[in-house]
Amino acid sequence: MESQTDRKQKLSTDRKKYLSYFYIISAGLLWSTIGIYTKKFAAAGFTEFEIVAIRAYFSSFFLFFYNLIRNKEGLKLKSVYDIKYFIGTGVVSVIFFSWSYMKSIMLSSVSVAATLLYTAPAIVMVCSVILFKEKLTGRKIGVAVITFIGCLLVTGLFENGTLVSKEGIFFGLCAGFGYAMYSIFSTYALKKYNSTTITFYTFLVAAVFLIPFFGGVMKKILESGLLPLSILFAFAVTIMPYTLYTMGLSKIEASKASLMATVEPVGAALIGIFVYRESATLMKILGIALVAVSVVLSGKKDD
Repeated sequence: MESQTDRKQKLSTDRKKYLSYFYIISAGLLWSTIGIYTKKFAAAGFTEFEIVAIRAYFSSFFLFFYNLIRNKEGLKLKSVYDIKYFIGTGVVSVIFFSWSYMKSIMLSSVSVAATLLYTAPAIVMVCSVILFKEKLTGRKIGVAVITFIGCLLVTGLFENGTLVSKEGIFFGLCAGFGYAMYSIFSTYALKKYNSTTITFYTFLVAAVFLIPFFGGVMKKILESGLLPLSILFAFAVTIMPYTLYTMGLSKIEASKASLMATVEPVGAALIGIFVYRESATLMKILGIALVAVSVVLSGKKDD
């Protein structure tokens, strides 16, 4: 028979796991609001690369002071060689994924780019099997397929009848790869660092890489009066979601976390419908339902 201590321990483990699911889904929903901010920045004349730079500069700045006050140990690398993890999360993931995503949009369309971006869960799944020895189950494969179809319907690719260029597909797949790499590099970093430290060094490395843009970006922010929006952008779309996602990743498999984060296009679609009065088509509603089903299935134990 199961002892009372064992039952309590199991209950505590289950609570932590469900809390991790909440963190991942919350991160995805916060990321889904990025369109609201980018539209405002774009209207003020900021390029996509400058918008990425704003995220990096302000996030690393505020996270530095947070760690200085609350978690000084979080500012220290345990080994100088650990910087490789944050080059992975900051440059290979955040910067490369953002640049590739923008290129795919320019060469094809938003719907094509967004659909290809969500090849990321499948990439994470394959990498996790090879690198972390995660089990590749029938359920995981099925959920990945359902997720991709759902994202494809949500982005409206079928309805738009968009012509897709080979270059657009290539850069869209590159974006999916870059997006997936955050889960992979973070899983390695979590063996030595907490979520706040990982988020700080991710955006510090990205900010250093984007230093050539610093003067021009800060000048445009001050001239356009978008300093308050830049601060909110850093907190709501970068610091909070990346920290929450990394916290969730510490308790569940990378492949499951990546699948759960696909609530992002659903959130973006709902914002489009309710904020920007975009049409709520049958295909889009079906896509939202499929992604919701995949998130629920992701949270269930594998057989």
